[in-house]
Amino acid sequence: MFDNLFYPDNEKRAVRLKELVADNSTAVGSISQQHAKYEIAINNANEAIRKAYKVVGTSIKFHDIDFVPESKTHKILISVADVITPMLILD
Repeated sequence: MFDNLFYPDNEKRAVRLKELVADNSTAVGSISQQHAKYEIAINNANEAIRKAYKVVGTSIKFHDIDFVPESKTHKILISVADVITPMLILD
């Protein structure tokens, strides 16, 4: 009875909506996995840099970098040592 409630004039739109929802779920999962990998690598680099700077008695600045800068609605921030910030490419 309610199968065509939202798209009674075009069943293909309902199918396409389901495809887009599935694609979005896949993308979110992929971004989450990539974020976890980047965060581990960057945290390891930050710690090594922090230790090296401590040995020479210099402080280090950190910046929050948006992991998904193209998103208008969500921010996923990673704290990155100032000295490696220019080397990051998050594509």
